[in-house]
Amino acid sequence: MSAAPTWLSYSQKSQNYDQFRPRYPEAAVELVVANLVDGQNDHVFADVGAGTGIFTRQLASRLGSRARVIGIEPNDEMRNHAVQLSAGFPQIEFLKGQAESVPIDSSSLTVVTAATAATQFNRPPFYREASRILKACGILSLLHNKHRYWENDFLAEFESFRERILPGYKRGTFADHLHQYKAVNFAAELEAEAAFTAVVFYSLPWSTTVTSEAFIGFCLSMGYMTRVTNAMGLDNVRKELTKMTSKYSDSDGRLTIDYVTEVTLAFRV
Repeated sequence: MSAAPTWLSYSQKSQNYDQFRPRYPEAAVELVVANLVDGQNDHVFADVGAGTGIFTRQLASRLGSRARVIGIEPNDEMRNHAVQLSAGFPQIEFLKGQAESVPIDSSSLTVVTAATAATQFNRPPFYREASRILKACGILSLLHNKHRYWENDFLAEFESFRERILPGYKRGTFADHLHQYKAVNFAAELEAEAAFTAVVFYSLPWSTTVTSEAFIGFCLSMGYMTRVTNAMGLDNVRKELTKMTSKYSDSDGRLTIDYVTEVTLAFRV
């Protein structure tokens, strides 16, 4: 029996997802748009696996009327929430579609993005689909916010918690489209794709502080948390997370979260 689509695991999580997921640093947004032709105003972007439209709206805010941005999201609840939250952005539209089958005409896009979503795609067919819908010399941009657990004691303990509760999980791995945990190297994958060239990788470290409750909300927005809470009970999960966050919170009840945003760019041949 085939595995259920990973996007189904985000049902009933849209509010936590949009409220508690981190945004992307402006420097990352700039890397995505840096290669656009100055003065040209007919760019069309597709943000694939758009979720609640977090990065979709960041792109639209940066581009203004310079481009249309199409969010592609298969999960009805997440997409409907994205539509509601994006009401003030006339240049945004959302379509139902999957990464491996995007409802957009061939050779019609300037840029295809995926923000902290591509680890869960079936990437060989996604890369083929991205090459189909991009114009010649169009840009594929994959972004990923990652915890810098190797230099943050709290995040290291959180990784130990995840290794304990998630069968097969090891820090530094991510669930793929078959729900199997694997390391990911987008740049190496794209360098092996004949349809793309000039692959470039950027690493942007940054930090923020959040309340303990916000971090717990972030945890509960993760797709795997449905089966964890089903197995352990929501109250028990909250209790463990509260104990962990309390241990590392400062005098104001806030946690320091160290991130690195990785950006991989590749150009359509």
